[in-house]
Amino acid sequence: MNVLRNLKNKIVKHWPSSSFFTLTGFIIILCLSWFYLSPPHSSNEEERVHSFLQNQFQTLVSDFVAEKHPEVDSITFHKVWTKNTSDPHQIKIFFNYSLWTKGESGGELLIEGEALLTKSDEEAKLWIVQGFQVTDSFLDFSEPLLIKAQPVEI
Repeated sequence: MNVLRNLKNKIVKHWPSSSFFTLTGFIIILCLSWFYLSPPHSSNEEERVHSFLQNQFQTLVSDFVAEKHPEVDSITFHKVWTKNTSDPHQIKIFFNYSLWTKGESGGELLIEGEALLTKSDEEAKLWIVQGFQVTDSFLDFSEPLLIKAQPVEI
């Protein structure tokens, strides 16, 4: 019983100073882990570049489709994402979008593909679409098309 009372007295006597050191140590560890785990500033810049390129690519494709295919009523992007390549001046962009047309032969055309964007040497903010490849597409008609068999004469 005496041992417990002595232990209690030591804890109460040294409690303010030990809790101060514990709290200080906890705050230092918290700050160090925050700086260690938080991403560096350059990744925020990289995220902005990727986001900008994704938005500009959607605008570029939408404008191109509207100009070259006036029969298309709407275009919907389902997914656009970018990926770094081994070359720091190139970025690969992947896309998935739908083209909608109305009318008897209208329907939905689903398009998937990728493109290679290269940063221009002359202008720092200019990206050039070097390759555009459609990897998969699917046509879904709003009304079924009829195929009539012609009689074959022998």
